[in-house]
Amino acid sequence: MTLALLRGRDVSGMPVVDVSTGEDVAEVRDLIFEPAEGVVGGFTLARRGFLGRRLGQVLPVDSIRSVGTHAVTIESTDVLADVESARRADHRGDVSNDVVMTESGRELGRVKDVILRGGPRPRVVGFEIGGGPAGDGFVPIDTSRAVSGSTLIVPDGFENLVRTDLTGLAGEVENLERGSSS
Repeated sequence: MTLALLRGRDVSGMPVVDVSTGEDVAEVRDLIFEPAEGVVGGFTLARRGFLGRRLGQVLPVDSIRSVGTHAVTIESTDVLADVESARRADHRGDVSNDVVMTESGRELGRVKDVILRGGPRPRVVGFEIGGGPAGDGFVPIDTSRAVSGSTLIVPDGFENLVRTDLTGLAGEVENLERGSSS
C-alpha cells in the first residue's frame, strides 16, 4: 500500500472522524511539528464550520488511527488531549519561512510547507522550499542535518535532491529509507 504525501496546508481543515460513531468531531487546525526530532507531535483542532474557533484540545499523534487524503480518523473522542496540552503545542514547531542553507553556508531558499506522509503513523518526510537559487521544489527531510526555529541545514550538493513534484519527493524518500536500512 502506497501512503499519500500531503502538504501541511492540505491537512489543515480536514475533518477528524470518530470511526466508532462515524461522527465528524472536529477539524484539523494546525500540524504540531517537533523540529528537533523531525516528527509529527499531533494536531491542534478547531470546531467544524466556516467560523470554526480553536478547540481546547489536541489530537496526539499516537491517538491517530490514520491520516488519509480526505480525513483524519480516530478510534473515539476519548483520545483527545486537554486544554493545557493544546496551549503548550500551539506555538512550537513552526518552520514556515525558515532559511534552507547548506553546511557550507549557501542559502537555497525558504521553507514554504512541511510534507507529511499519511497513514497510521504520520510523519514529516520533507519540506517544500522556494524563493531562492535552488528554485521551487521539495526536499526529503532525511537529508537535513539540523532543523531549528530559523534554519534548516542540509548537506552540500543538496540542489541535486530538490524535486519539482511530490512523486519525485516520494522516490527520494524511498531511496533514502532503503539506503538507511541496509
